[in-house]
Amino acid sequence: MNTKIFKTATHFFRFFALLGILSLSFTGFAQGSFASTLDSTNKTTVLPISLAINSNNNEKQKTKPHGRVLFIGNSFSFYNNGIHNHFSSLIRASGEWERGLNRVRLLTLSGAHVYEQLANIDAHLAVANARWQSIVIQGHSNEPVLESKRERFENAIELAIEKISAKNIEPIIFMTWGYKGQHDMAKALSDEYIKIAKKHKVKVVPVGLAFLEAEKSLPKIDLFVKDVLSVDTSARGKTLTYRNDIKHPSSAGTYLAACVFYASLYNKSPEGNIFIADLNKADALALQQLSWKIVNSFSI
Repeated sequence: MNTKIFKTATHFFRFFALLGILSLSFTGFAQGSFASTLDSTNKTTVLPISLAINSNNNEKQKTKPHGRVLFIGNSFSFYNNGIHNHFSSLIRASGEWERGLNRVRLLTLSGAHVYEQLANIDAHLAVANARWQSIVIQGHSNEPVLESKRERFENAIELAIEKISAKNIEPIIFMTWGYKGQHDMAKALSDEYIKIAKKHKVKVVPVGLAFLEAEKSLPKIDLFVKDVLSVDTSARGKTLTYRNDIKHPSSAGTYLAACVFYASLYNKSPEGNIFIADLNKADALALQQLSWKIVNSFSI
């Protein structure tokens, strides 16, 4: 008799336990608190909606725009510890850097023209786990405007854009600057880079226009450093002589370029960013403000 009562009680509790589980499940579906997804074996899995939302957020984070950027260029990019370090420092200092999602690297060859970088582009595009979202192309300082180089430049940059785009990576054009005091060169460079950007429907970052404006409106901030040519021993002691064209960026020049990239790729002003490289606060702030002014008014 006791055995029968025990068995009856057991079935009774099992029944109500099952009823409770079914009730919770149906309530969950009714309130939209569950979602289904397919795993790699095509089996349907029921997930709480909170997990599904988190999963969707993770997918969005994995495609964070301009989180993983490769700069390809020459000395214009590698001077002063590299534009990539300045650019990433601005991101870090703004609190936007996310480990695992952000990566910024630099690949340079001194004096390189775009055609000389095509093999490097191929090599890096072949790296399966690099997962670049954007690749910045920076050419030789005069190849877009020198008649003897222009056609080769246009052909090479078109090929670079095609190679990068074929991998579903965004190609970005680095508009370089004219040499110090050579404003006509700066204008010719900007015209050529804008023409290329329009033709290939790609983004161009107007660093050259920012340099041009800074030379005019912030003359006390020197954006350039001289390059040594030789030594003059004719006079008493030794005296350095310098190249006539002053073109390489000072620390302020590299910082300005990085600010323009930050403003362009993150679509926000770097004004107030606490990373100021080795500049004084007033100069850094002036360059931050100028970079946003240029980017905010730039369109093609």
